[in-house]
Amino acid sequence: MSYTKDFTVTKGTWTLLIDGQTSGFVQLKDDGPVLIAVAASAPAVDSEDALILDERNIKAISFSALEATDKVYARSIHDETNTVAACATGTAPA
Repeated sequence: MSYTKDFTVTKGTWTLLIDGQTSGFVQLKDDGPVLIAVAASAPAVDSEDALILDERNIKAISFSALEATDKVYARSIHDETNTVAACATGTAPA
């Protein structure tokens, strides 16, 4: 079983996109920019230790070697709401 799901992300919190999978794909669905982090738990809200997806440079990223404990998170950089799509095996996070 796999999923493709759109997630709404904001600046105030990290949103869980992929959990416990060894691979996945994340795509920016609007202008962004958004931060994408791979970690065992959500980074600090003000952390910028992450990859940036935006309309001009990188709009999507594929992960092919995630560890079982890795999670993929996203948050907006600016005070706006953005949308990202995530695809992975398993069940989508709530």
